This record gives sequence, structure tokens and C-alpha cells, in this order.
Amino acid sequence: RTENVEADVIGALDEALAPKLSRWMRLSKKKLRDRVDLWVAEFDPAGVRVPPIAKDNRYFDVQPDVPGMAYAGGVLNSDDAAAL
Repeated sequence: RTENVEADVIGALDEALAPKLSRWMRLSKKKLRDRVDLWVAEFDPAGVRVPPIAKDNRYFDVQPDVPGMAYAGGVLNSDDAAAL
């Protein structure tokens, strides 16, 4: 969760997080991620991860396969997939 934090900030962030980690070990994975993200935002707002937008990953591809056949596949939104 800290891969995007600037090198000049990471030391201070690590120092701030270290005393809290033993208490955070009982948190769920999601809550732990959220806590770390809050601290990253405080120390380096530009370092906060931005999840990809699902619709930006849509695609549909058709490729030739064996003679007379083609392979088609992709990731579509549900309405487009139903129409197909």
C-alpha cells in the first residue's frame, strides 16, 4: 500500500506506523488496508492508490483459430454481454 509514497516521505511514514502495527494485526485485511491508506494520505496525498475504473478495462477481441473458426472473448458490461 506504500509503493507510491515518495522516497523522502517513506521514512517518516514508517516511523509513524511502526508503533501502531502490533494493535492493527487483529484487524481484517480490508480494515488494515484502509488504515494504511489513511496514513499514506496524511503523509503523501499523491501516494494514495487510486483503484482502476472497471469500465476502463472493457474489451472484446476476435482472433482467427483453426480453419473456419475464430476465438472470441473479452470483458463487457452486463448489458452489452446480454445483447451479444
